[in-house]
Amino acid sequence: MYRILVVDDDHAVTDILGRIIRQGGYETKEAHSGEEALRILGEEAFDLILLDVFMEPMDGWETLVKIKENERMKGIPVMMITSKNVTPEDMRDYSDLIEDYIQKPITRKALHELIRQFFERVRELNTEVEKAREIGMNGALVGEYRTLVREIEVKERLLLLLWNVHRLSSTESKNRAELLDAIGKMESDLQARKLRVEEIRGMRENQ
Repeated sequence: MYRILVVDDDHAVTDILGRIIRQGGYETKEAHSGEEALRILGEEAFDLILLDVFMEPMDGWETLVKIKENERMKGIPVMMITSKNVTPEDMRDYSDLIEDYIQKPITRKALHELIRQFFERVRELNTEVEKAREIGMNGALVGEYRTLVREIEVKERLLLLLWNVHRLSSTESKNRAELLDAIGKMESDLQARKLRVEEIRGMRENQ
């Protein structure tokens, strides 16, 4: 059974999210601060972390960075939860560290589907990576391929979020130019990663 750590300094939120997630067939544990989350992660294993952005005294972004700096924890996927729109600064600073960006409020059905799709993608990627190993692909290339595929999926979802924010923003908004700049950079980065994935796939087919 997959284990999910839910982190939010609002006990009511963790209670609700934890209950919804358990109804989906997953095991959960709750933490109510960044510090508590780091302590738990140092002691127990998890398959996914849902991490709220607005916490005190250590906010979600700071907690995220500390997780990714820790050898034991850095491989655990993290989905950020927040009630605010994604910003160009968030994408610039953290898009390589997160798995998804969940906006509150979220329905029970939507959360179940989000988590189900995430673990389904993990299984599919693991199967594809195993096939690459079986045909003798270089271990470093296999690792690079796994990382690139995951990053492409994440960036495509975040790019959609940025476009939605841009679509809803006022034409006179000061952030509009920043949003377009962030979108352009992310699209360029995404294209470069896709080209590298195709290159690696070509190597695999030629083996």
